[in-house]
Amino acid sequence: MIFIIAAILLGYKKGRDAGRNRYLWALIAGVAFLVGQTFGEIILGPTYLILIPAILAVVLVFRILDKTSHDNGSPEPPPPPTFDNAE
Repeated sequence: MIFIIAAILLGYKKGRDAGRNRYLWALIAGVAFLVGQTFGEIILGPTYLILIPAILAVVLVFRILDKTSHDNGSPEPPPPPTFDNAE
């Protein structure tokens, strides 16, 4: 329970810091943790190792968020040329 709350709070903070929708990224981080934990439970069974896929899923979401926050797209075009008609 503590880890999912931490994932949601970290998703909120990273989304806010990246200038993205902080609520959406908090939701994505929480869902990624739940999906990773469910996947770990199905594959690994009821052991203490079920947190590993969940944490990896959240880390993957954060890496995607970091990658998209640094992508500024194409730079702005240069200003139009100015011509002197003084001649």
